[in-house]
Amino acid sequence: MLERMITDTDRPAVDKALVGMAVGRIVLGALALAAPRATARLFRISPKPDLTYMTRIFGGRAIALGLGYLTEPAAHRARWHRLGLFVDTSDTLSALAHLRRRDIPRPAVLAAGALTGTYMAIGALRLARPTSPRVGALGTPSRAFRHTTRCAGTRDSVC
Repeated sequence: MLERMITDTDRPAVDKALVGMAVGRIVLGALALAAPRATARLFRISPKPDLTYMTRIFGGRAIALGLGYLTEPAAHRARWHRLGLFVDTSDTLSALAHLRRRDIPRPAVLAAGALTGTYMAIGALRLARPTSPRVGALGTPSRAFRHTTRCAGTRDSVC
């Protein structure tokens, strides 16, 4: 099932990027759960017990977002896309705030901010460019698609 979702060649490049991001979330999340100290070092942060706990929280969240997106049928991924975009925007804004305050080492903030900022930009691009007339600007079914789906096979003159 996962292979079918990842190798589908009919999707535009942005949708393929979202699938890659979901896989990346799962991989990074699994690393954060299994090896939180190594994950902290990957982001150039000195591992400490309280950070280990927070890294594991991040890992669970990342896995949930990635699996939620990948296991949803392609036509219904909009909710998971928007949730991921919200999280990525929040994380990127946090990185910018820490960069401005200079309370976390700059290389750590830049590494994390670059990752979440890239995810945010790709997610925002997908939100701004629906790939199908069946999908509205927010990734939800368009009014025309809802109308044709609701009225398919009926003889109702209102439809």
